[in-house]
Amino acid sequence: MPTRADIAAGEIERRIVTGEYAPGTQLPNEADLAASVNVSRTTLREAVGRLAAMGLVTREQGRGTYVRAQSAVRISMLLEANLSVSDMIREMGLEPATTEVRVGIEVSPPHVSAAIGWREPAPILVVHRLRTADGVPAVFSDDYIVLAPGLPTEGPDFSGSLYELLARVHGRPVSTGHARLSAGKATAGLARSLGLEEGGLTLVLSQVHQLADGEIVMYSDAYLRNDVFTVHVRRGVPDREPASPGGGPARPSVVTQAKEVGIGSTS
Repeated sequence: MPTRADIAAGEIERRIVTGEYAPGTQLPNEADLAASVNVSRTTLREAVGRLAAMGLVTREQGRGTYVRAQSAVRISMLLEANLSVSDMIREMGLEPATTEVRVGIEVSPPHVSAAIGWREPAPILVVHRLRTADGVPAVFSDDYIVLAPGLPTEGPDFSGSLYELLARVHGRPVSTGHARLSAGKATAGLARSLGLEEGGLTLVLSQVHQLADGEIVMYSDAYLRNDVFTVHVRRGVPDREPASPGGGPARPSVVTQAKEVGIGSTS
C-alpha cells in the first residue's frame, strides 16, 4: 500500500510532468507545499528526497528546491492519446535517437491481426527500432504498418517519426487510437537491446493508430524500461486541440486529474 510520502511524491511529480511546476523553477516553500499535498513537513521532506533521487528536482543549500531544467534519464509521461516516444523524450529535455532499425514484410501475428480487425493473417510491414534518450536505451518497439501505396520499405526511411511518415503516405495525419499498458519481462534479445538483465521488468505499451476517418494504419508494441519511465493515466475527458501540423496526434489542451500507475506491480 502506498505511504503518504509515496502519494505526496506522486502528486508533486504529476505537477512537474504537466508543467504546473516548470523546469528550472523553484518549488513552493516547504510549508505551502506540504499544505497543498496535505502532509506534514517531515513527510514532505521524504517525498522530495525521492524526487531528488529520481533526478526530477535538485536541492540547493540555503536557496530551496528546484525542478531540474535538464532531467536525468527518467521520463514521465501522461497516457492520454497516441504517444510519440521521440516527442516524450524531447519534452523531458533529452535528445532522442533511433538505432537498431530492422524493416521487413512479414505475416501479421494473431494479436496484430485481431487488433487491426483482420479475420485472417496478411502481409504487413514490420519495423523494429530501439529509441535512446541522451544515448541511454529507453524503448524498443515493434511497429506493424499496414501496406499502402507509397509506403517505403528501407531501414533509413524509418529512423524518424512514423507519424510524420504515415501522414505523408496517406495525405492526412494519424489522429486517434487506443492504448493498453501492461507489465512484461525482457526476453534475451530485448534485454540486450535495452541494457537489462534477462527477465527484467518492462512496461508494454500497445497501441492501435488510426487516421481521422477511423482507418487503422499501424499497430505497435513498445517495450519501455521501467527504471526510465514513469507513467501517469489521464482521467476524465479533456478538451482536445487539433492534430499537430507535423502529423502527430492531437493532444489535450487542459489538464484533468492524473493518477500514477505503479510500475512493475500492476498492469
